Amino acid sequence: MSGASVEDFLRIIESEDVAMLTRIPGIGRKTAERILIEMRDSVQKFSMPALDGNPLAAGAAQSPQSEAFSALIALGYKPPEVTRLLKSADEPGLSTTEIIRRALKSAVKA
Repeated sequence: MSGASVEDFLRIIESEDVAMLTRIPGIGRKTAERILIEMRDSVQKFSMPALDGNPLAAGAAQSPQSEAFSALIALGYKPPEVTRLLKSADEPGLSTTEIIRRALKSAVKA
């Protein structure tokens, strides 16, 4: 899986993006679909904050993009939709709040 970073791989699995997985050398459509099915539950464990009080385990140093992703999921949006909304709100240097605000505005327009 040298074709994607760990963060990218987790996002791909969360958003169930078969097309993005097939861009990794050596992975075809059937393999990508199987990876998504088999990894779905495992990836959810990584994205859930730990309950033991350890801030590092809970992902305290998340990027504004990943915090916005988690917030939109908590609001009830599906991962593929969140990915699409965040692409429209993607601009360097924005705070988490501003990313969420822009993503929700683009959701209303769509």
